[in-house]
Order: sequence, then structure tokens, then C-alpha cells
Amino acid sequence: MPKIVFHIGTHKTGTTAIQNRLFSNRKTLLNNGILYPDAGVRRGHSGHHEFAWAAAGQSHRLKGKSIDEVFHEVQSSIDSAGDKTVVFSSEEFGNLNVNQIIDMKSRLSIQSAKIVFYLRNQVDYLISQYKQHIQQYETRYTGTLFDYVVEFNILNRMAYAALAFGWANVFGDESLRIRVYDRSCLLNCDVVQDFCNVIGFDCRVLPHFSDVENDDNKSVSDFAAEVLRYANKFDFSPEEHRELLNQIRKTSADYSNYCFLDVSSMERVRDRFSRSNERISQRFSIDVSPLNELPCVDGKNIISQSDSDLIKAFLSFLGARYFNLRDSF
Repeated sequence: MPKIVFHIGTHKTGTTAIQNRLFSNRKTLLNNGILYPDAGVRRGHSGHHEFAWAAAGQSHRLKGKSIDEVFHEVQSSIDSAGDKTVVFSSEEFGNLNVNQIIDMKSRLSIQSAKIVFYLRNQVDYLISQYKQHIQQYETRYTGTLFDYVVEFNILNRMAYAALAFGWANVFGDESLRIRVYDRSCLLNCDVVQDFCNVIGFDCRVLPHFSDVENDDNKSVSDFAAEVLRYANKFDFSPEEHRELLNQIRKTSADYSNYCFLDVSSMERVRDRFSRSNERISQRFSIDVSPLNELPCVDGKNIISQSDSDLIKAFLSFLGARYFNLRDSF
């Protein structure tokens, strides 16, 4: 019987890096007793998002496949694995409710599984998610941080106890491998090495040890994100958006002393989730103290509406220089 591993995120904890490394080295992994299936992976991606969407009943996201077809492909990959370890990885698994987890387990006749996920400091998580929605072309978010929190109900994702308890109640407390996404807590300060170690594999045998992250997925500074937020109201093509993002990165380096939240706001975010973090610590006997630490903002300027003139002037400079768009800004 194969051993099953579900890597369920969370978002913004190096999941793409892990998925890219595993997917691009499937043959090497297979030779070392680990199957990272193609089943449930959409063409052009490296995570098992289709599998997770099928488990969530989101047939509209499967692009022509039915939920039954996806489950059949996944089941076939498990059946073919023999005594290997089968690894499924998608942040979207973290969105499943308890009933959906139970249904997935039943449909695949899985008796046991190892559930691996990483938890990021909630203040860092909030800012990182917000900036990703701003800088990705598909979303090109234009709202403020407050707008984002309300519109996407992001705070629910940050109550990690609900996620942990849901999976533990289905697969058992002993099945969970909860890791804190902090350099001081990761093996050799590297999330890919840490994940491979958790599933019992030495990733140093994998070629291409240094992954090159997609430029669109690299985080930008808070100031650069604010500049791009203003620019997102214009109808740029994907190529123009990418060029503007690259130029903002290059020319905003001198504005690294700007940040979105002041200490008081960070403390409110931390305090909102400190009890949830403590419940995880108590039930699973892990140290979650890095989740409650606050980023240092000493000497930094807090981005506010009063900075709009500065932002617009910055965009006018870039627009005139690269896109002939001075009048637009």
C-alpha cells in the first residue's frame, strides 16, 4: 500500500517553490520511491489544484473535466504507486471543509495520510497576500488594504486552528506535520529542504537545486505595491504590466522605508489570532512563538492617502519614461 502525503499550504509559504521543484524532478523522485503524480495538475502548473478543486466540488474550475474524471485519474495514480510515497500538493486543499475532506478520503479509500502544512506570521501573511493580489496581472487589485480584508474575507484564512483541527479530526492528530514558515524554523533556512525532510527525502539529490522564481510571483516592497495599485486602474496589456512592474522594482529601491501598517495595527492583527495560535500549540505541542512576533517598523513611514501625490508623481515619471503616459497619471 502506498503512503499518502497531502501538502495543503498554506498560501504564501513557499508552496510554489516546493511544487516546482517536485514537479520538475518527478523522474528522480520516482527512482527514490516518491510519486508526484501528473493527475490533478493543470497543464502549465505544478500543483494539484484540479484535484483540490474537484474535492471542493468546484466543477466550474476544471475546464471540461468532470469531478468524477479527476477523481478517477487520482485514484489510478494511487493504485499504480505500489509501496511508494504519493505526494499531492496544493494550497487549495486548505480551503476544504471537514465534510469535503471526509468525502475525499472516502472516495479514494484512503485509510491514513500525512498532512503537511506551513503557517506564516499573520501580519506577514496579510501583507504578502495583499501585495500578490496587486502585482499579479490576473487580479490587478486596486483597493486599499482595508478594502481587501473586507472583500476577500481574508481574516478567516488566518485563523489557523480551524484548518489544523479540521484535518486532524478526519485523519487524526498524529497525521499532522505543522511547520512554522520562518527562516529560523526551517531546515537550512529553506522551505523546499524542510518539506522534503518532513516527508523523509533528502532533496539534495535533486538537480537544479536553486529554483528561479517567476518574476510575477516575487514579492515587491510595500511602496512598490502601492505604486502598482494606482497603476492597476489603467488597461495595460500583460506585457506592459510586467514591464511596469519591473521598472517599479528597479526605481523604487530608495523608498524601502515605507510600510502599510503601523505598530498599533500590527498588534491588533496579532492579538486577533494569538488565541488561535495558542490552541494549535497546546493541541499539537509545537512552538508557534514566531507567529506572534511583530515585524520591525522603526523609522519607517506608514503609507497613507497623504502619499498619493508622491505616488502619482512617481508613476508620472515612469509613465513618461517608458509608456508615454504622463497625462494619464
